[in-house]
Amino acid sequence: MEQLEMRLTSCERQAVPAMAEMQAVQANWPAEKASLDSRLASLRDRLEELEPALSEASSAQARGLDTARADLEQLRGRVAAAEQQQASAHGELRRLLDAELAGAQAALRERLADALQELPMLGDRIEDSGERVEALRGRQDDTSRQLESLQAAYAQLAGDLGD
Repeated sequence: MEQLEMRLTSCERQAVPAMAEMQAVQANWPAEKASLDSRLASLRDRLEELEPALSEASSAQARGLDTARADLEQLRGRVAAAEQQQASAHGELRRLLDAELAGAQAALRERLADALQELPMLGDRIEDSGERVEALRGRQDDTSRQLESLQAAYAQLAGDLGD
């Protein structure tokens, strides 16, 4: 029995501080619970206030996004139309330029053919002109010799008359 009393005393010594701590926690429990309940109620009120604002902001963002998507689709349509118009204009311009180039090439071919036809005649005229130039040079040489001879004769006559 004594042994049981010692064990009981030992258990009481160990249990008393734990019991005191548990009683302190139980004494604070209502105040702590009231504080937590008050905080929870405050959070619920704030959440209830924020939910409509958040819902409205979310709806506004969704509307803005829908508007942006519609604008983007409209711009895509306009870009596609502009690209198609540009391709059409490019094709038309290409066709006009090809036609103009073909006309210019035909005109150049015609002028070249005319020039090639006139080329032999021009060659003959140049050859004739060359022959005339040679004949004129020959005459010029003859005239120069005659002039020199006349000058020499004049100088001799002038010398004879002066004597």
